[in-house]
Amino acid sequence: MIKIRNIQKSFGDIEVLKNIGLDVEEGEVVSIIGSSGSGKSTFLRCINYLEKADGGSIEIDNSRVGFNRADKKEISFLRNNTAMVFQSFALFNNKTAEENIMEGLRSVKKINKELAKEKAIELLEKVNLKDRSSHYPSQLSGGQQQRVGIARAIAMEPKLLLLDEPTSALDPELVGEVLNLIREIAAENRTMLIVTHEIEFALKISDRIIFMKDGKIEYSGTPTEIMFSKNESLNKFLKTFKERL
Repeated sequence: MIKIRNIQKSFGDIEVLKNIGLDVEEGEVVSIIGSSGSGKSTFLRCINYLEKADGGSIEIDNSRVGFNRADKKEISFLRNNTAMVFQSFALFNNKTAEENIMEGLRSVKKINKELAKEKAIELLEKVNLKDRSSHYPSQLSGGQQQRVGIARAIAMEPKLLLLDEPTSALDPELVGEVLNLIREIAAENRTMLIVTHEIEFALKISDRIIFMKDGKIEYSGTPTEIMFSKNESLNKFLKTFKERL
């Protein structure tokens, strides 16, 4: 189990995260929904230490890291055990698809070049991009770039896979291919935290869904509980989605 406790984060006078706590079971898929500005992406970025939280901690495999006082060794531990898939892909433009996947394996996992290359090719095949291994990001569609980003993340074999709005930067016709890949990965018993605005997708893929509002977890439940909840704020957020059903 991964235990997240009391994450706090402010930007100036604006309190973005207000003592958020969350337990995630091994193999559990948890989706996070909520309006823009509710703190969803900041929450993920603090977990991966892309943002330094003002307080709180995370425990992975009985090793605890305090977010506001982590040293280099502890930050390295977090980066070795969590991996992020970004909404804007965040690939290295001067590296090929293969090299983008190899980068973390070489720099973080300290795997030699031959093994890293072998792993990268294996993962590109998994995401149906083996024939694009020598292509640069500018030569790939948005959907292909995101599939490389997902392959790069799972190459790290993280204890917790973080996906921050993985389809928000994609053209509508490309969303399906990425969502299908995420479904395949989820079926492999990977532990995942997914920030998404794709409500239908979240309902289908998740063991649990968290609704965030104003920097706090307003409601947490199974997909069925989410749909039949009496929580006023949640129902207001889901109103448009429910009207389409």
